[in-house]
Amino acid sequence: MSMLTNNRKQRWLLPVVLGFIMLAVVLGAFLG
Repeated sequence: MSMLTNNRKQRWLLPVVLGFIMLAVVLGAFLG
């Protein structure tokens, strides 16, 4: 049960982190 919850959390976290990095790169290119 604990492993399932952890796996689901990681699956949700990965796209958020990737999106955040992409946003930072786009903002950096836009401002820089």
